[in-house]
Amino acid sequence: MRGGPSAWWNALRNVRRADFGWFVLVTGLLAVSPITGAGRPLAAAVLGLVGGVGLLLIRLLLRAIEPPRPRHYTFATPALSVWLLVVAVAALMAPTFGWLYVQYIESIWRNPHGLFVAFFAVLLIRHRLRADTDTRADASPWGFAFLAVGAALVVLDAGMRSHYAAVVGFLLIIPGLLLLLFGARRTRALAFPIAFCFFLMPVPDGMSDPLYLPTFSSEIGTSLVRAIGIPVTRVGTRIALDTGGGIEVTQNCSGLSAFYSGCALSFLCLGFTQPWWRRVGIVLAPYLFTAVANGIRIALLIWIGKNYGLDWKFDTPLHGILGTLAYLAVMVGIWLLADKRRLREGLA
Repeated sequence: MRGGPSAWWNALRNVRRADFGWFVLVTGLLAVSPITGAGRPLAAAVLGLVGGVGLLLIRLLLRAIEPPRPRHYTFATPALSVWLLVVAVAALMAPTFGWLYVQYIESIWRNPHGLFVAFFAVLLIRHRLRADTDTRADASPWGFAFLAVGAALVVLDAGMRSHYAAVVGFLLIIPGLLLLLFGARRTRALAFPIAFCFFLMPVPDGMSDPLYLPTFSSEIGTSLVRAIGIPVTRVGTRIALDTGGGIEVTQNCSGLSAFYSGCALSFLCLGFTQPWWRRVGIVLAPYLFTAVANGIRIALLIWIGKNYGLDWKFDTPLHGILGTLAYLAVMVGIWLLADKRRLREGLA
């Protein structure tokens, strides 16, 4: 079926219960994410609703243009022991889940991709399990080994209160549960989504210094400012105007959040992209895109301060707006490099 008004009408006539559930899930995910302003309830609700409606319409249109192929799969009814195991793991991880949630919604300068990692990991696991036509029951006792080590780390972290040890424990619990519930063969098929779960780990403080993101961004920003005729002096990560004032590129301003989120997105796209040269581009894109986008942002802030006499951080909302635009530019740039058709099929 071709696109156009007829495709839209056909899509709207065939809205299913699953579409409504998908809309509620995506709207809620967008609303609580820092990308849509989780600190401002009304704005978050409105932006989440708008984003959910837009993505639902795209989903319906794609289905009308290219109807999905029929799927043949079955879901077993979990035994009581399985439910008890899942409830026990959820109770054990409850404090860690609470800490992760706070880390993910704190701000767009920290770990704004975390909630989306869990969402896409579930989609990847669901897709690969649906592709498995072998319905025989399977379980591996090796799952207890992963489960025991992961649970031990979570318990130890209750005393250390580092939180990171508990997250590592959770990353070990995930394959442990999959081995127990789905077996070794299916768990091997789920290696890619399991590896993707690594990006659930929040970025530790001070992580940007070894990556030289503040230095690289400062160098690009300084070069751009000098190219448009504004004299500046750079000492380390501080860029000073000759007339006074300047910018200190701290960790929050270094683009670390965009880089880490870009790494998560590039890893996701990597599993669905060919040929090799395109995959190399996706691997290199997060660092290069982050440094360039942040360098442009720094140059614009200095230009505003020079020409309008405004304090770059406190007198104009452009500080935050340009940071958000730089973040989105990195995400969109990586998405444009990816094989979008194969990515859509892998998550459908």
